[in-house]
Amino acid sequence: ATQLTLAQRTGVYRTTAMAELEGSPVEFEATGIAPPSPQLVVVTQASSSASAGVPFGRQPVLQLQDAVGAPLLRADVSVTVQIATGGGSLGGSTTARSNTEGRVSFEDLSIRGRPGNRTLLFAAIDFTPTTSGQIAVSAGPPAIAGSSAEVPNGTAGATTTISVHLKDEFGTGVEGSAGSIAISIAGANPSAGLTVTEVGNGAYSASYVPTHTGTDQLDVRVNEAALVGSPFASTVVAGPADPVTTTAVLTRSGIFFVDAVVTTRDAQGNLLGHGGDLVQVQWNGGPPGNAIDRGDGTYFDQFFAGFGGASAAISLNGVPIAGSPY
Repeated sequence: ATQLTLAQRTGVYRTTAMAELEGSPVEFEATGIAPPSPQLVVVTQASSSASAGVPFGRQPVLQLQDAVGAPLLRADVSVTVQIATGGGSLGGSTTARSNTEGRVSFEDLSIRGRPGNRTLLFAAIDFTPTTSGQIAVSAGPPAIAGSSAEVPNGTAGATTTISVHLKDEFGTGVEGSAGSIAISIAGANPSAGLTVTEVGNGAYSASYVPTHTGTDQLDVRVNEAALVGSPFASTVVAGPADPVTTTAVLTRSGIFFVDAVVTTRDAQGNLLGHGGDLVQVQWNGGPPGNAIDRGDGTYFDQFFAGFGGASAAISLNGVPIAGSPY
């Protein structure tokens, strides 16, 4: 008897046996196959859900095993990981080495990209690779660089609405983050903070009603970091002229004349500063006449009273002003 040991390569080995016997020679074949490879096995799956760009709360751990599933106590085997399905990229260290027990632990892996489902592929030279369980990726935290706010100019007495759009670093709208937005106002209409409401798909809104004309400075912050462009300026102009707050002054001009100067204001008492309204003055019960529009929110009219007195019934856009007649 004798023994034959196949060489290292796989394939068919042909052998001939010869002897000084009847039937000699005898030919036979042996097929060499590759020995089973050791394998990588995931013993701790990565978190089943994760935020884009944020390290997994539970990092994956693998074990080296031999071909029959027994732990392989081999140190310094380099294991790499990459996205298997779903696209995007990985953040953190994508290579880890086994310890003396054949255990491979990753420490700071994260998935970068748009929301969706992903699986991971783990591989090492001479080892059968393995894949992770499914990981559901949602939007990451708001990124200052990608987020924005729109602050319009305002009108006294009317609602000013501020729009805020939150996006993560990959351009995905961030939902459920109204509590991270802080909006305060300095300037003509100061306010310590506005209530922020979620609109949907990463959009949020806040509003206030300014009462004073001037310039408001709105500081918009997300997680205490100021958005690009903050503070935003909002120029508040007066609202429409209101007869309740509009005033008039009558004064003697020389010996025979009485002058009337009407100053228009909005409902909050702000000076309008512009013309365009209809102011009429009715002297001593006579027919009403249009006052002269000075273009700055004041209107002028004059009456020849002689040595007598004068009274003036004054209306603004057809409505008597407060205190009329003067």
